[in-house]
Amino acid sequence: DLFAVRTTVRALGAIDPAEIGRTLGQAIAKKFDAHVFAQLDGSGDSSFDSVPMTVEDVIDGVADIRGNGEMGPVYGVFSPAEAMNLMKNVASTSFAGGDFQSEVLRSGALGNIAGATIFMSPQVTSGAGYLFSGDACRIAMQKNVDIEVARRAAAVGNDIVASLHAKCKLIDTARAIKLVNV
Repeated sequence: DLFAVRTTVRALGAIDPAEIGRTLGQAIAKKFDAHVFAQLDGSGDSSFDSVPMTVEDVIDGVADIRGNGEMGPVYGVFSPAEAMNLMKNVASTSFAGGDFQSEVLRSGALGNIAGATIFMSPQVTSGAGYLFSGDACRIAMQKNVDIEVARRAAAVGNDIVASLHAKCKLIDTARAIKLVNV
């Protein structure tokens, strides 16, 4: 697949092409992340989530993936709202005074839960998030992000295009779970 963004920058002076390239690169990353999460939408839904999500829900999801034979790394990506719900759950008296609670509340990051490395992303828009093994998906990339700059006289400036040729595919639905609030 081709992921691309384009802008025209007028030659008004003091324009930093590296900063424009960085901004366009972030836009490409956002589009590609949405593509990856769309692939993960094809994984099986969990049926054990509560509202709000709790640490026990994450443990149950990891157990489900492990039960399907995955013994390698497991990752979780949650929407910011669900990640904050998990942080609130960790802030409860159930975890009072422990190292895990202290680190989560200090850093604002969930770190590892039941052996799963947890991240949050605003790109997660469907459900609460995902748990998956390193082998659940595969990504093929032709090369890194390309940034091209070409003079555009009609616009009195430059066209700047960022592009990425890549694709993600869910290949093992038994090693990925879409977390759904039920």
